[in-house]
Amino acid sequence: MTFEKPGPKKRPSKIKRTVRLHSTKSGTCCVRCGVEDGTIVPAHYSGFRKHAYGSGTGLKVDDRLTADLCRKCHEYMDGVRTDDIQHSEEFLHLIILTMLSRD
Repeated sequence: MTFEKPGPKKRPSKIKRTVRLHSTKSGTCCVRCGVEDGTIVPAHYSGFRKHAYGSGTGLKVDDRLTADLCRKCHEYMDGVRTDDIQHSEEFLHLIILTMLSRD
């Protein structure tokens, strides 16, 4: 009996990659702390379910799954262990707040 080595995992086909990630409007505030210090940038989701949204070795999640965060909050959210459920929940909430603010 011969066993075949499984092939590479298939990535979800609808992952959106943008050449230029949405820039934040002037006057945009951080959705986590509310500061408007000019350092607001889109932060990619890095929580518990990141692999379900297109993350992998050397790849970030879909570009639509970002939260507008200041430098300090971005560093904090990127520095938390990715298996922390509370971190994941908070990050998803911040992404939803960002989506609502962009409408």
